[in-house]
Amino acid sequence: MKVTNTTNPEIIKAYNANAAQQTTHLNEANRTTHTHQQKQTSVVDRVDISTDAQLFREIKDAVNLAPDVRMDKVTDIQKALDGGNYKPNLTDIAAKLLDPDISARI
Repeated sequence: MKVTNTTNPEIIKAYNANAAQQTTHLNEANRTTHTHQQKQTSVVDRVDISTDAQLFREIKDAVNLAPDVRMDKVTDIQKALDGGNYKPNLTDIAAKLLDPDISARI
C-alpha cells in the first residue's frame, strides 16, 4: 500500500498524543523504580565479628606492636661475646634449624 499524504494533521496529532502518553508512562515507571531503589538503599548493613575474630585481631595488634629485635637478648649475647664466655648449645641450634615446625624455631 502506498501512502501519499503524510502531512495529514490528524495523523500527526494522534502520533504526538501517543508519544506523550508513552513518555508519561515511562516517567511514572522511572519514578517507581527510583523510589524502589531509594527504599533498597535505605537498608543498613551490619557486620557481627565473632569472639574468635576479635581475639585474633587483638593478638595480631599485640604482635605488630612488639619490637622486631629483642634488645635484652641482643645485649646479653653481646656481653657474653665480649667477655669470651658465649657458649651456644649447638645441638639445640641444629635441632631448631632442622625442625619442620616453624613454631619450634621461635
